[in-house]
Amino acid sequence: MDAGPTLTLTAEPLDGVAFEAFGRVIDRQPGKPVNEGRGVRIEMGATLGHDTAAAGQSVALYRLDASAWPVPVAMFERHPRSEQLFAPVDGGSYLVVVTPDGPDGGPDVAQARAFLGRPDQHVVYGKGVWHFPMVALLERGSFLMAMWESGGDDDCQSCVIPNPIQVILPPS
Repeated sequence: MDAGPTLTLTAEPLDGVAFEAFGRVIDRQPGKPVNEGRGVRIEMGATLGHDTAAAGQSVALYRLDASAWPVPVAMFERHPRSEQLFAPVDGGSYLVVVTPDGPDGGPDVAQARAFLGRPDQHVVYGKGVWHFPMVALLERGSFLMAMWESGGDDDCQSCVIPNPIQVILPPS
């Protein structure tokens, strides 16, 4: 049974005002000299809110192959106990797709939004925000991920949507 037509989203630039209903955008700051001037420390600028049950810090490196346009979105996930940070380490632009809760508590696909992140922007998904997994665009990319976890099955919830969304580039 078909649940309706496929939704097409045009990706928009990622900025703090447009994204604030879903979390935060942090522009990478210039670093400060460390280790007797041999290096630079770049602050991430993020503290991550979380439930007390999510007492374990989780930090990982995601290495993602490049995806091409259009990008099909067939599922969303969320982390109900913690905010989640993704900070580009290398690579180029990346795609962020988010949606608020629907009336049934699942993703409200009709309200989904797509954003183009720059390599100098970090994104923090708000606690419980439905989002598509990270997508590196046009070139391989690596991302530092940080969040809090309880170690239980409720750390990550996912939902397959009946009709995939197609995310396209904005017209030039």
